[in-house]
Parts: sequence; C-alpha cells; structure tokens
Amino acid sequence: MKHVLIMEDNALLAHEWKDVFELNGHKVTLTHNGEDAVAQLDETKFDLVITDLFVPGQKGGLHVVGKILRMRRGAPPTIAITGQKRIRDTEEDTNYFLRQVEQLGISQTLEKPFPAAELLLIADKFWAR
Repeated sequence: MKHVLIMEDNALLAHEWKDVFELNGHKVTLTHNGEDAVAQLDETKFDLVITDLFVPGQKGGLHVVGKILRMRRGAPPTIAITGQKRIRDTEEDTNYFLRQVEQLGISQTLEKPFPAAELLLIADKFWAR
C-alpha cells in the first residue's frame, strides 16, 4: 500500500482521483490548497504527490512544487497538473506552465482533462523503479 497526497481544489476531480487510488489499495490524503499540502509534507512521508498548479485565491501547486524541489533527497515523485494556459498558448503548443515545472525537475506533468486512471498508470511506473 502506497500513500498518495492529492492537492486539487476541484472537489469532484479530487474525489475521482482519490477513488482510483483507494480502489487499488492505496491510502490517500486530500488537500485543497498548497499551504495545507506543504503542512502535510512536513508531517508525513508520501510515496506520490499529485498537485494542481493553480488554486484560485490561495497558494497552489507552485507552492507545493517549490517545497518538493527543496526536499531533494527523499522527495516523492510528483505529478504536476493544470488545465490553465497562457492566452498566447495555442492548441499545438505544449502548456507553458507544465513545461516550466518540468524544466525545474518535477517527475511528470499532465494537462487537464485526462482520464483518472492515467494517474494510477503513471504512479505504477514510478513505483516499479
């Protein structure tokens, strides 16, 4: 059993992702903003972090990404997610925000929307290493 931290402000998505992991025997901790996620990272060891990059009106996943990058050793694999694009991004462009966190060293990125099961497939690849 792995322990997964999910930081997502959209409750429907958060619970859908949580269900996918729990139905496969994993433990999940949900948070809805970056501040709570960072507090969880300070208190608990996680085997995977899934974080939305942008949370309206609060510290979001960029706050979480910063914390994880500062952890260096022992940092859990991290999937950064967003559906937000810059106005000048076109459909053919890779998402600018996701490209930036990839360049910083985040394990994986995903652009919304995607099937919830894709998170589990990515997680399984991390855990198989």
